[in-house]
Amino acid sequence: MSNLVVIPGKMEDINKILNMNIKGIILGVKSLSIYPLELDIDSIIDIKNTTDKKVYVIINKMIHNNDLDMVREVINKINDSNIDGIILYDVGVFNIIKKMNVNKELILSMEHLNASINSHLFYKKRGITGSIVTNDITYNEVLDIKSNTGMNIFYMVYGYLPIFYSRRCLITNYFKYIDKVFDYNKKLCNGDKSKACVKKLSNTNNLYYSYLNCGNEFTSVEYKNPELQFSLTEGNTASRDNEEYKLIMTVNDTATKNALQENYGVASYRYVIYKKYSGENNNDLVYYDTGWRSVKGKNQEKVVVNINLDSDGTYYVRGWAYNWGGKEANGKSGEVTLRFKLDCKNQIEFSADNYVQNTWTNSNINTLITKKGGVNKFDVSLENTDVDTNSVTNTNLVIGHKKRDKNINITSNGKNKLKVICYDSNNNTDTTESIYYQIDKVRPTCSVSRDAGIGYDSLHYTNKDLNLTAVCSDKGGSGCKQANTSVTLTASQDRSLPSYQVANIYDKAGNSTTCTTGVYQDVTPPKISVTLYDANGNTIVSKSNNIDITDTAYSYVKIKISINDSASGISTFRIGNGTSQSQNNTLVSGTTPSSSYEYVRNVTGTHIFYITASDKASNSGGIRVMFKIDTDRPAISVACVKKTSCTAVTSRPSTNNGSYTPGSWSNNCVYCEASSSSGTTFKERACGAAANSTSTSTCLSWSTKKYHDVNSNGISNLQFEATKSTGTTNMTNVSVKVDTGAPNLGVKMTKRSSTSETASVNNDEYKNNSWSNKYITIFLSNSDSVSGIKSGYPQLWIDSGSATNSSNGNQGKWLSRTKFDLNAEGVSKLKFRTMDNAGNIKTTSSYTIKLDHSKPSFTSLTTSNNKISFAAKDTISGIKSYCVKIKGGDCTNDSGYVAVNSGSTYSLSNISKITTSKKTTIQAGTTYTVVVKDYAGNSISKDISTSLTFVKTKYWSTRFCTMHNGVANASGGSTTKSCSQAVDSGTNCYTAGYNVNNHGDKTYANMKISSLTTSVSGSDLKVTITFAVANGYFGTYSSGYNRYMCLKKGNRTFTNANCTSDTQSVKTDWSGNGKSVDITKTFTIKNYNSKAGSYSFKMWGDTYKTSCSSNVNALDQIYSFQTDYIFELK
Repeated sequence: MSNLVVIPGKMEDINKILNMNIKGIILGVKSLSIYPLELDIDSIIDIKNTTDKKVYVIINKMIHNNDLDMVREVINKINDSNIDGIILYDVGVFNIIKKMNVNKELILSMEHLNASINSHLFYKKRGITGSIVTNDITYNEVLDIKSNTGMNIFYMVYGYLPIFYSRRCLITNYFKYIDKVFDYNKKLCNGDKSKACVKKLSNTNNLYYSYLNCGNEFTSVEYKNPELQFSLTEGNTASRDNEEYKLIMTVNDTATKNALQENYGVASYRYVIYKKYSGENNNDLVYYDTGWRSVKGKNQEKVVVNINLDSDGTYYVRGWAYNWGGKEANGKSGEVTLRFKLDCKNQIEFSADNYVQNTWTNSNINTLITKKGGVNKFDVSLENTDVDTNSVTNTNLVIGHKKRDKNINITSNGKNKLKVICYDSNNNTDTTESIYYQIDKVRPTCSVSRDAGIGYDSLHYTNKDLNLTAVCSDKGGSGCKQANTSVTLTASQDRSLPSYQVANIYDKAGNSTTCTTGVYQDVTPPKISVTLYDANGNTIVSKSNNIDITDTAYSYVKIKISINDSASGISTFRIGNGTSQSQNNTLVSGTTPSSSYEYVRNVTGTHIFYITASDKASNSGGIRVMFKIDTDRPAISVACVKKTSCTAVTSRPSTNNGSYTPGSWSNNCVYCEASSSSGTTFKERACGAAANSTSTSTCLSWSTKKYHDVNSNGISNLQFEATKSTGTTNMTNVSVKVDTGAPNLGVKMTKRSSTSETASVNNDEYKNNSWSNKYITIFLSNSDSVSGIKSGYPQLWIDSGSATNSSNGNQGKWLSRTKFDLNAEGVSKLKFRTMDNAGNIKTTSSYTIKLDHSKPSFTSLTTSNNKISFAAKDTISGIKSYCVKIKGGDCTNDSGYVAVNSGSTYSLSNISKITTSKKTTIQAGTTYTVVVKDYAGNSISKDISTSLTFVKTKYWSTRFCTMHNGVANASGGSTTKSCSQAVDSGTNCYTAGYNVNNHGDKTYANMKISSLTTSVSGSDLKVTITFAVANGYFGTYSSGYNRYMCLKKGNRTFTNANCTSDTQSVKTDWSGNGKSVDITKTFTIKNYNSKAGSYSFKMWGDTYKTSCSSNVNALDQIYSFQTDYIFELK
């Protein structure tokens, strides 16, 4: 399934694109990307927090050493955010990502290197989950990469395609300097007054001049004109009958050389032949124009040009030339009149650059027809002749009444001839014709001849050499270049080739055809295989050639015979049994043998089998099998039991695990004992595992025992020989297979990022009994070097949990699996086992797999009184930790996270410290990010902003006042006070230390702030203060005088009447309204959330001195009012 991912080109397009039916968007990081739209990483994270569409960050700039710190900072932020993936170009960036354990989709953007399945598998093994492939591969190749790797494949279908990238901004620098002109000393010239001129010397050469205005004086080089002359000068005439005229144009540039110029000589020339015309407009015709022609090399003082005039009419020539100084010469010749008698054969010329006469070609032939002499115009017909019949097949008029030279493109197969009818100016006619132009575009045909009826298909094999001849035929064409090509395939190997290439054949025009035929050779005789078994089913011998084992007698032999031929197949076969080659009875014969034949012999005597076979290629073969039967030999019986332990014994253990069947696998050690009739003696030996060997042909020495105790793992062959008192012997073989060791069982659990991702044993490993937000694949492997693994193993058992949802209810039963995908959330318990062919079982303890793909969620997130409070929950794995940081801060590698107790719900309030790069107290006017992480590694983050609180102090409306600090002469007051005199609290209002309450006009004490209100406008705080003058005096009553208000943060001391940078002042005019007018003014505190502190207020008049340097009568000239701190922002 394909999804659309879009690269926005403009910021304003992003919201519109996100509302479309797309999978996601790709955004470049400022200074780390070469995409048209680049944003800072915080802005990209903000965009992601507003959408459920995928957001990929691309880092595809060429990364240098000084970029690495920025890369690490950006990747840190990405890892702590909801960004879905990183698209990267530089392997150095990939190395940083791996070291920082980034848990995001990683998309490789090295397009020019991502073109094959192998390159994708290389990066997938190292943790890359997807790639942007090159646009140089086809759609089907893209599908192949996807199906063979399981990676997410991105393919650019429209938009910004990086083609070339360099840290040297070539195009930018070009436009930076293109409008600037510099002289050779790098001095900037006047671009408006400077100029460049060009003079065309020929079709390919131009002469350039630069005129620079750079504040310097330059001396221009002045070149002289060349000279141009004709051998027949202007004003003169010449005439010829039936003869061409040669006109010579000469160009000289010796004058320039004499002027001692470096670049002298003729640079180029041009001439035009005009034909006199006496038509209505009397305009002469341009008969021929050379165009501008360059003169090779410089300093050519003289150039001579021969001009041939060869057709009826009156002509003159105009010529032009330039020297290397850019100077021009021109001239006109005299008139030449030519009169010709019409002679078509000599006055029409055929020329074809790509054709040689009397040859064949498989290309079109372009033939130029040129005229001269008395030919005024001509008609052209094309005649085509059949090669085989040599008869004309058709004649077509190609062009009629042509007055100019003409190119004819000949395309028809066969022999082609151009026929021309010429006309002179009086319409007299004559004819001529071209050579044959021979074209053959058809491939030749071929057949293959061979010896009759052999080796050409699967039904006609041969065991002889094959003589093959490729026979060429080219009817109606140019003919074969070589008639026959012969090849001999010797009968040295089997061949089964339905399309063997005999030769490539060619015709004379260069067309070719590949000749193929079937080749079937069988030089190998049929294969005859024979196996002999004893009475216990043990193999005595197995061969594909003659067998003679008559030196040993057997009481019973079964012979198994198979006959086959993998090439041509069996044509006849026969199996006979008798006493000699000439005296044997046919057991079976025919043309199609069965898969095998079995015969049993248990009659005393020598038995001989003769087996012969022939295949369909006449190869034949045969073998002879001889063995001896003696039924008078002592009968041997071998009984085996499974032991309860592998401790060596010398007699049959009375306590055992039951009888053992020879040839089967046992997970117990085995004891075997032979028996026979009385008076029989025994000897035995062990081969294979019991002889400490993996080969059953390696045996111990014979021992005079009738038992063997097998305590070795592996396959043992026990041989028992019994001898009667008469000397007759018999021997039997017993195969014992022991495997007491448990098989090996491997369990590996790896992670997948999505349910669609192809599972790989090389993916990151999942740790048992740990929470993960990935999808898990369980890989089971088993082995057993002795008996091997039993079919249907390994197996898994689902005890309980969410795994039952993905196993179709197969809880409580063993399931045969080598791979098992576990995708469901929750806790699952599983165990695994395997079994070898001996019945040994290996079972694991229970595995616990915990999966949680869901992020935690916030149930509340608030801020007040410089504290952030939040509550979060996670119903699957539970909340593990949280981090509170200034937005854009860092919680690297969990070191900034605070662990919490395990549980499905967790609440936290009253945080006084938070984690950033260092601990800091929560402050107003700041945006914080709260991150909550569960035990599976899922995290959720949310931003919250804090602001300052406006708090009035208890002094805001109290009568706090001070007058100008200076001398007070009223009764009861002190004489001096310093400018730093503090204001007193209580009911008294002082003026420079004088108690106004003791003054006759006590209304001064009533001056105070009567109203203090606030409002917020964006990031600004507006503070409105009403100052009640009441009946007190404050400055002068008359119009034109002013009072000033000041709101000040911090220090309460007003050292002068001018407000500092932390204050705002307003100017008010009493306008003669008198002393009792209250004043209301609004102060604006910009960006108030960054202006925490205490604020005081002052009011004063401007007609009095404001420093402490002069004495002022405080009672007569009261002019200032100041409060303590009236409010706080905190």
